[in-house]
Amino acid sequence: MKHQKMKLKLLKSREMDRRAEEDSSTHSEIRLPSAARRHFSPDGAVVSVASGEKDFSLRPRQAFLADLKKMSEDQKKYNTGFVTTATYNKIERAKKDRSTIWLSEQLDDLVVGSDPEFGLVDGEGLFVYASRRLEGKHDDKFGTDGPCMEIRAEQSKSVEGHAKNIRKLIEEGSKITILEDLRWWTGATYKSSRQDRRYTLGGHIHIGDPGSINLLTNESENRTTLHKRVIRVLDELVGLPLTKIDSPEPGYRRKTYGAFGDFRSQTNRLEWRTPSAIWLTHPDLAIAVMGTTKAVTEECYLVMSSAEKAPGWISAPASKPSFLKTMGCFTDTVVKRLLNDSKPDSLSNEQLSSLYKRLKKMSTYQKYKAYIDEFTKLTSLTSNDAGKVKLDGMKDNWLAGKALIR
Repeated sequence: MKHQKMKLKLLKSREMDRRAEEDSSTHSEIRLPSAARRHFSPDGAVVSVASGEKDFSLRPRQAFLADLKKMSEDQKKYNTGFVTTATYNKIERAKKDRSTIWLSEQLDDLVVGSDPEFGLVDGEGLFVYASRRLEGKHDDKFGTDGPCMEIRAEQSKSVEGHAKNIRKLIEEGSKITILEDLRWWTGATYKSSRQDRRYTLGGHIHIGDPGSINLLTNESENRTTLHKRVIRVLDELVGLPLTKIDSPEPGYRRKTYGAFGDFRSQTNRLEWRTPSAIWLTHPDLAIAVMGTTKAVTEECYLVMSSAEKAPGWISAPASKPSFLKTMGCFTDTVVKRLLNDSKPDSLSNEQLSSLYKRLKKMSTYQKYKAYIDEFTKLTSLTSNDAGKVKLDGMKDNWLAGKALIR
């Protein structure tokens, strides 16, 4: 009987160590004897080895005969897996005392978080400086960040779970008496004709690192390099379609922050800073954007983990054999121009169609189909429909279930 998960006894392989000297991708493999394969037969190109609080993505292969001959009788009693010494040491360092190592078909879900901003607008259309209206609320989960309000909802492995946490904070914020006379504004920017300043609003999305990132890092490709490449793909596959509905003046915002490649590499997660707060306008849009972001991020790490690659393959540009070329990416020049310009008509219908097709060709598409299909539907709204999105209707949309298009 085949199982989707099994306990595993991990062994070092001298044969794999020898081969790793010529091919570093050997460090991303796990070699399984026939006994283990009888219990566990993965369908995908990558499996997860879970140890303590971390999981590591490895490519399953058949064990070498030389390693099998060296197994002791005691070792033959267990489901075993062979890895290089370097990989063995990384997994062992992640173990807690007496923790069991598990081999499973899928990676644990990536954690999703965010800290989107929105603006406060009074009855006369003037932007109200949030930190002055809510003095002392800077560090609250529903708090202020200078001129804007910021929602710092609890992260979750579930997109719906994180959206639920956002809704809870919006509900709590709606009961703050001092905010009752104000409209809540989302979108990219806000400018009153009676104020000199145009205010910018960010919709930063956080994605936690998978355990595989520990195996992918090396001297030339560290954690920040990997994050940069994931962000590069997110800018293209998610960021560019969002330019079709982003407003108002999203290009102005990108002059301050949120331009092509804007991100923060943090401990155990990346923060994608390109999106504006447009996705916060409605829960349907928020769930579609975050779900698609998660799908693309997971696809990136799976491709990085499973590909046979030379040193520098991940960090090389799209014009050369590389991770970006494997992902089918446009050139940096094209993406940078389209994203920083951020005008709905800058991205052609042919380019948009190409991006949608690539999203649906990802190995993660079936898992995240509902999010990606909704994302493609919402980002392909006609200019007439997109113009109907009420950027000051966020509170009602989340609390009362208002339709995205009225």
